[in-house]
Amino acid sequence: AMGFRQHGHSSKIQKRAIAPHVAPVVFVPGITSSPLKARRIPGKRLGMPECESAIPKSGWYNLYVSTARSMNAACLLWQMQLQTPVDKSDPNSCVSDAEGLEVREIGFGTTEGAEVLNPGDLVKFELYAKMNRVLQSIGLTRDKMIRYATYDWRKHGDPCWEKQWFPRLKELVENTAAECGEPINLACHSMGCPLVHVFLNSVDAGWKKKHILEFIATGPAFGGATALLQNFIQGPSYDFVPLAFSTIGRAALNSMPGVYSLLPTRLGNTWAEDLVIVQTPWKNYTISSIYDGTFFHDVEAPETKKGEQLRMEMEQVQSRADIKWADIRGKMN
Repeated sequence: AMGFRQHGHSSKIQKRAIAPHVAPVVFVPGITSSPLKARRIPGKRLGMPECESAIPKSGWYNLYVSTARSMNAACLLWQMQLQTPVDKSDPNSCVSDAEGLEVREIGFGTTEGAEVLNPGDLVKFELYAKMNRVLQSIGLTRDKMIRYATYDWRKHGDPCWEKQWFPRLKELVENTAAECGEPINLACHSMGCPLVHVFLNSVDAGWKKKHILEFIATGPAFGGATALLQNFIQGPSYDFVPLAFSTIGRAALNSMPGVYSLLPTRLGNTWAEDLVIVQTPWKNYTISSIYDGTFFHDVEAPETKKGEQLRMEMEQVQSRADIKWADIRGKMN
């Protein structure tokens, strides 16, 4: 920012650079933008014995992203897959990690989980490192005025999980504001923004006025994202990912409430009902196709017993994923 100051009685105006004051920042990343770590639960057997040799026997290890874990794609995706709630009628029954494993986000409340996405690898994939350097250059200090609310992005959309994570975010905001002596900027990116939006609706106006100066949404997915539909069709598809890997990854991704939470929404008439979002030589799919169930009916899960079970679990998790899916829950079978 540029300011002007007049010296004494001189009419000469001199330009002077003024470093702007920036309030502390608590940042909520987007989908796939929080690295995850995992460990075996002591005394419990793995739900997939075939992965015994691929998973460290003790201690925390980097799960996502990790070159070492990627060497065995099937076991990596099993570790990433979620289990449906034990009792779907119990609001306190959450989606859970793969049997025998505990998975957590890395670096909640610090900058540790925001520097790189693959902290254990030799070649680092920088995530928010450049943004951190910019914030430092204007006077903010790491782990005090720059803090990240990392989270297990697979579980966003499960109301039970949100009840556990929201108090942590609330405490982080309160502590940061108290330590810095001023309200903070609550910032977010992509899927992190709808997550923050739900959080802000869970706290009262007085709390927000006291602790939050600005809500800064960057690339927010408030209306959902049509790109997520690809995961239901063939799984994650990138130039560097083999098609076979994508197909296996489809089952894992479709077990995650976080994927469903980003599907296009009808809220606020964000998308036209007749907007074609998936086009094939024989049939087109619109927003209405998602809500009347025809899209999901046509993209069934892999045709194996195991795949059928994954499909059933996917639908069960989806039924809890988000209130806006109530209209189609009964039409997914």
